[in-house]
Amino acid sequence: MPRYFDGDFLRRVRNDISWELLLEQLRWPHKQRQGQLAFLCPCCGEYVSAVNPRTNLGRCFHCETNFNPSTSRWPRSIATSWPPWPS
Repeated sequence: MPRYFDGDFLRRVRNDISWELLLEQLRWPHKQRQGQLAFLCPCCGEYVSAVNPRTNLGRCFHCETNFNPSTSRWPRSIATSWPPWPS
């Protein structure tokens, strides 16, 4: 498959996306914990997550899943288990 964009461009796009704004737009549960953004993991439903400010990548430490805000590679559970909390 041909690469349409180089790695530097994709990293710049990834780093320009605000996790907090993204999660607000998705109405996804998130909070600040000790100055670090934590979000509800769509895979395991735990709040054992963080966003690395240097790389702008999210990680759930409970199920060891990585999240990139610039891709649509979020787990399918976001679409299939919406909303993620009981109504």
